[in-house]
Amino acid sequence: MKLLLICLLFIQASSAHKASNAGTQKTAQKKPVAKVVQKSTTVAPTNEIHYYKGGGKSVVITPWKDAKRQVLLYNRKGVQTYAFEEVRQSYQVSATINYNADGSVSLVHVHTNPGASMYWYEDDYHFKGDNQPDSHQSQQMPRETVEMPAVERWDSAKMVWTHM
Repeated sequence: MKLLLICLLFIQASSAHKASNAGTQKTAQKKPVAKVVQKSTTVAPTNEIHYYKGGGKSVVITPWKDAKRQVLLYNRKGVQTYAFEEVRQSYQVSATINYNADGSVSLVHVHTNPGASMYWYEDDYHFKGDNQPDSHQSQQMPRETVEMPAVERWDSAKMVWTHM
């Protein structure tokens, strides 16, 4: 019984102390929360165009759409000579283009990562002065042999790569 009486007195004293301090305590001010602004990942819907020296489209790179875009090569007459697709999905294909001083393409290096694989692929496409395909060489990486990969030549009549 004494214990119950002591507990009641303690609760009563505690409540009175809280009530007396309620007016004197500073109220905690909330800190302003910084809003996180995410940058837009959409790209302007325009083509990236590279020109020949003296005019005329050499390369057109289309905007990204559904994680894909096209790289289109043209000759000086405006006729498409070759095309690549770059991809950023569960697999990845990226192209690096090297240009000649006149604006034509000399080399396109294509890196392909097929996703959940222990290998990736490096392809080199060489072009003649008018963005006409010339030769192609592909390597599986990491290399397992010391042999150089075979070189393929472009058959312009059939529009395909052929082994030499």
